[in-house]
Amino acid sequence: MTAVKVCMLIAMIGHLLCQRCDWFLAYTKDKHRINLKYLNDNENLSKEFEGATTGYSMISIMLGVVAIALMAVGYYGLSNWMRQYSVISANIMLISGAAFIIFITAHHVFCGIIEWFYIKLGRTDAAHEAIVEFFKKTISTMYVGYVALLVFMVTLFITVVTGGTSLPAWACIFNTLPLFIILIPFKLVGTGNIAGTITFLGLLIFI
Repeated sequence: MTAVKVCMLIAMIGHLLCQRCDWFLAYTKDKHRINLKYLNDNENLSKEFEGATTGYSMISIMLGVVAIALMAVGYYGLSNWMRQYSVISANIMLISGAAFIIFITAHHVFCGIIEWFYIKLGRTDAAHEAIVEFFKKTISTMYVGYVALLVFMVTLFITVVTGGTSLPAWACIFNTLPLFIILIPFKLVGTGNIAGTITFLGLLIFI
C-alpha cells in the first residue's frame, strides 16, 4: 500500500471515530436523541438532556481530539498528492486543510465543554445562560473551520472534474461537499463525518 493510500485509510478511521464522538454528544445514555432546537428555551432543553451524563461529553472531547488528529493525516496526504498535478491547488488545499483541522478541533472541544458544564451544573437557568453565551462567543470557530473545509473540497472537486489529476472526472463524487448535500435529507448524526469517511474510502480505492 502506497503512502498516500495509508493517509487515506488513517483519515477514514479518523472520520469514523469523529462520527462516533458526534453520537456521544447527540444522544443520552437511554438512546434519546437530543433536540437542540430548544437551545434558547431552558425548560424544554433541560428535558431533552434528562438522562445525559458528563461521561459521554468527556469521551467525545478526548476521543474527538484523537480522531481529528487522524483526519489531519489524510488532509495533508491529499494536498501532498495534489502537488504533482497542481502546485497552486496543493498549496490552497494545504493551507485550508490546516485551518480546517485547527478550528474544527477547537469547535469540537468547545461543544463538548458546553454539554459537560450544562449537565454538571444541573441544567439550571444560570447554567443555560452561561453555556449559551459561551456558545455564541465561540461559534466563529465552527464558521472558520467549515469555510476552510469548503475551500479545500471545492479546490479538490474543480481540479478532479476538469481532468487536472490522474483520476477520472466522475471521481469528483468522492468529495465531502456533494456527498454531504446528498446525505442531508437523511438527518443522520455526524453527516459531515459520514461524508468524509466515504470521501476518503473512495480516494483510497481509486488513487
